[in-house]
Amino acid sequence: MRIDVVLPKGNESEFYQQALSLGYEGLVLLYPIERLKGLKLPKPPQNLKVTPAGLIDAKRISRRAPKKLLTFIEGGKRHEFEKICPNVIFNLEQSKKPDKTHYRSSGLDDVLCRIAHKAGIIVGFGLNRILNSAIPRHVVLGRIMQNIRFCRRFDVEMLLGSFANQPLGMRSAHDMIAFGMSLGMSSIEAKQSIEVLTRFFI
Repeated sequence: MRIDVVLPKGNESEFYQQALSLGYEGLVLLYPIERLKGLKLPKPPQNLKVTPAGLIDAKRISRRAPKKLLTFIEGGKRHEFEKICPNVIFNLEQSKKPDKTHYRSSGLDDVLCRIAHKAGIIVGFGLNRILNSAIPRHVVLGRIMQNIRFCRRFDVEMLLGSFANQPLGMRSAHDMIAFGMSLGMSSIEAKQSIEVLTRFFI
């Protein structure tokens, strides 16, 4: 099932229509985790599956993520990988540390990859974060390429999503697969990266 991740702000119905027009069968609606209690979503079209997810602020919440909820953390250090253990950690490549001569400050290394593999944590890459990063785009893309190689080497699952906060920020499933391949993913990895969250809809 082809799935995108978005951050709606009262425009869920618009996202539903855009997702269908772009070839998606599922949509993850990502909200700050404290907003999920009592959240009421507009009814999606019959041919689109939708699930809410919680975005954890690691500075405010240090306990382990709830198992019954799909959870995300933006950025992440070893503490977030080991102690909070969300389903997805994304935007790792936005570190303000300068890249080294032979190594990029990509937010991921062999130690974190081993933890992620053991805990089943998915490493996510967000198109919206790339396009709107304060860090030069070529730096961010280089870091993502390095992280893709890390994930491949240590068998860590990858997620590619738009993480858009407006429907027009979404891209088609076909475009996202092509984008993943341009970053160094194989065709199989790129396809899997937009389907990896399917198990959370079942």
